[in-house]
Amino acid sequence: MTIRTILFCCLTMASTSSVFAQGNGQPQAEPVGYRPAEGEIEVQEGGPYIETEVPSNYAPPSVVSSGIWQLLVPRKGAATFTYLGGGGEDGLGITSIDTSASFMAPLPIWGGMYGSLTPGFSWNALDGPSGFDLPSDLYRGSLSLGFIKPFENGSQLVIGISPTFATDGHSDASDAFQFNAFGMYNWKRSEKFSWQLGIAATGRDDIPILPAVGFTWKPNDNWLIEASVPRPRIAHRLQWFPNLGENWAYVAGEFGGGTYGVDRNGTSDQLTLRDFRLLLGWERRNPGGFSPSVEAGYVFGRELEYESDGSKFKPSDTFLIRASVSF
Repeated sequence: MTIRTILFCCLTMASTSSVFAQGNGQPQAEPVGYRPAEGEIEVQEGGPYIETEVPSNYAPPSVVSSGIWQLLVPRKGAATFTYLGGGGEDGLGITSIDTSASFMAPLPIWGGMYGSLTPGFSWNALDGPSGFDLPSDLYRGSLSLGFIKPFENGSQLVIGISPTFATDGHSDASDAFQFNAFGMYNWKRSEKFSWQLGIAATGRDDIPILPAVGFTWKPNDNWLIEASVPRPRIAHRLQWFPNLGENWAYVAGEFGGGTYGVDRNGTSDQLTLRDFRLLLGWERRNPGGFSPSVEAGYVFGRELEYESDGSKFKPSDTFLIRASVSF
């Protein structure tokens, strides 16, 4: 299957998810987890993803009595465009497009468990200096399979795997394939406070294991504090157009990059990108509908490294602009 075919399939599934979600009118509950606005775990740029947002009326049916759409309900589609500025002898520009579609199925086991299936695809175009050997394009395709167990007190246990193929389109499959895994327990102490404790195998050469720890505190309806790794955030609700959904402004930190299998002068190698980001953003939360967001930020601590010989390139700091939508 070619890269273009994979991208077409992911976009098609995202569009299908939107149509069925609107047709079924599934209500959405307050998201649980370390990133409530999205309701998903995002261990690194490009994946793995897992939908963890369970509607309040989503009762697990029996396998015998359920129709096919009750067993596998399209839940959400998402698309994101990101641009990192480049230029100069030590600059590196990156243009990225990420798409994903989430499907959720109630499972009649363990007193009401849910299964989540999330295909995702990303494309990254690199614009770097000629002095450092870089591929022009990087691709990442993933298929996350997760299991979500909600408890009566509002806590949740999330575990899953995410086979991933990250490549420049020319590398050996052994260098491009990654078998990621993740798990997180969200302990809800009260309606305003919850702890998160988790860990993920990222498939990265630089940081193969990444913790997902911290807490979420909502002191009132207008403030949300997510003191967590890998994406801390402080958000404030704005009193704008309340009839169109909730509007939030936020400041966030982010850990970017990833490892890709690449062809380097006829030899298969692995390239790891790493950076840190400080973001200022706005999002509109519209449960069950169109939810856009925009972000701008500063990118620093950038580094690229080849696995075979350890050669490195450290691009200069730059800016980031991002627009995304979920539906």
